[in-house]
Amino acid sequence: MIREGATIVGVVYSCHPTPEGYAGPGCAPALRIQSENRTVDFLVDEEEGIVVETVTEITSSSKFPGE
Repeated sequence: MIREGATIVGVVYSCHPTPEGYAGPGCAPALRIQSENRTVDFLVDEEEGIVVETVTEITSSSKFPGE
């Protein structure tokens, strides 16, 4: 995504549906990346140091809120 022009927004605390077979909490730190019309949270298991889920939000607007 970064190579395609997306921007790293930062680290957020994201609550999400847990993936099948995952016994961890329903909320986790996530790296948020914003592109023209989508926001993707890469949810991280801090203990394991792995991405456990990605959550994608598609928006119709190509700008950040407030712009």
